[in-house]
Amino acid sequence: MEITRLEVDAPVACLAILPDGRLRAGDELGRIHWLELVDDT
Repeated sequence: MEITRLEVDAPVACLAILPDGRLRAGDELGRIHWLELVDDT
């Protein structure tokens, strides 16, 4: 089951999932992307 998706314009060079659940991705153009899931219930 997919709950979300992180789409970037360049290939991802590195990926980290932090202890608090946030996701960080670095692409080949040197940009940092992040994804944070928030439970709004």
